[in-house]
Amino acid sequence: MAHPTLIQNVENGASGLMKLYAQLHQPDSTAKYAHIYAATNDCANRIHSAQEIIRMERLYDYTAAQQQVITKSDKIAALWKVLFLTVIVCLTFLGSLVWLTRMIRRRTRIQQQAMQAQQAKYERTVAEIEETAPTLQIDYLRILQNCRQAEAELLRLREQTNVDRQQQEALVQIKEKEISELRKSLTTYEAHFNVAEWSQKSPLASHTFIAMLHQLAQEGRAVNTQDFNDLTQVFKNCLPDFYTKTEAFADCLTSQELFVLFLTRLDFSPFEITNLLGLSKQRISNIAVT
Repeated sequence: MAHPTLIQNVENGASGLMKLYAQLHQPDSTAKYAHIYAATNDCANRIHSAQEIIRMERLYDYTAAQQQVITKSDKIAALWKVLFLTVIVCLTFLGSLVWLTRMIRRRTRIQQQAMQAQQAKYERTVAEIEETAPTLQIDYLRILQNCRQAEAELLRLREQTNVDRQQQEALVQIKEKEISELRKSLTTYEAHFNVAEWSQKSPLASHTFIAMLHQLAQEGRAVNTQDFNDLTQVFKNCLPDFYTKTEAFADCLTSQELFVLFLTRLDFSPFEITNLLGLSKQRISNIAVT
């Protein structure tokens, strides 16, 4: 294809000659250059059209490329937005997880403190009961003995015949009132404590061997195998029913566990049991639970 400038020059030249020969009234030359002008004009139009098409294609390509860039930019922006939201969600989740963990730890710590406080209160209560139990037991047995003595005296007063009748009735009333007060006290003890168990333990409380064990515990001395055998014999003689029940578990309990069972039955304190066996309080607790 010819260069556009050359075609334009030919077109201009043909146009000028066509006009010139038209003025000279030479129809043949005018027609010749008119034909050349038309051909060059058509060629120029085709070139112009081609250039416009090329320009439009380039403009379309630029617009498409620009649109692609915009689309890519939008995608990148969307990805950054998603990434930002993801980071926010992750941070929120981690923050919630940390907060929840701290709340659980705080609640667990509070529960543990409450449990420790309850355990300490329970241990203090048990210690107070252990400290007061012997005194309560002694008081109950003393009141029971006084009541029996008063009943015996009342019976003796009623059987007397060599005393003044009015004086006898007055003494009987006094003794009956005394017996009534003692029985009220016994009823109070029986309503709140296992006095039957006190009655069973009372022979062992004054036993020489049991007193010796208490003394050993206070001195921090441990027992030996012979002491265990002697304690077993004491239970066999004084509490045969309880001893018979322990025989059913003899195969699955060690000598230490049996010893702890016997001492617990005698209301020995954990401190005394720890000293007698030479074990830690935790170990004694585990044996007691078993």
